[in-house]
Amino acid sequence: MPPINASAGADASAARDRAGFTVIEVIVAILVLTIGVLALAGTAAVVTKQMATGNRQTVASTIAQARFDSLASVGCTQLAAAGATNTGVVAYRNGQVSETWTVTDGNDVKNITDKVYVYGLRDTLVYTSLIPCRDN
Repeated sequence: MPPINASAGADASAARDRAGFTVIEVIVAILVLTIGVLALAGTAAVVTKQMATGNRQTVASTIAQARFDSLASVGCTQLAAAGATNTGVVAYRNGQVSETWTVTDGNDVKNITDKVYVYGLRDTLVYTSLIPCRDN
């Protein structure tokens, strides 16, 4: 019969006792996971705000493009000779959009500046375009 090794039994017993996580390791893992989840929630809020701002800017650019198209369909002789300003208020969904456009004379062109303010945006968005005068 082989001799009994007392240290071999102690090593096996120690290995069985260490076969898991300590309470401190579990708490640290939960803390790291919680910080990660909170960071994702904060990022989601920022992305949602940026998407809403992008939607409002899309509305403003669509309104400005529609204004440019409608003014381009009018002949230059019918557009104001110089410095005419027209204003209008357009309702869009649940918010308000205010629009001011200016037509000024250029060298064989009409310069159009369209200022669009969408409720919820911090600044008024300014769009410019040129209409070539071909009817002179």
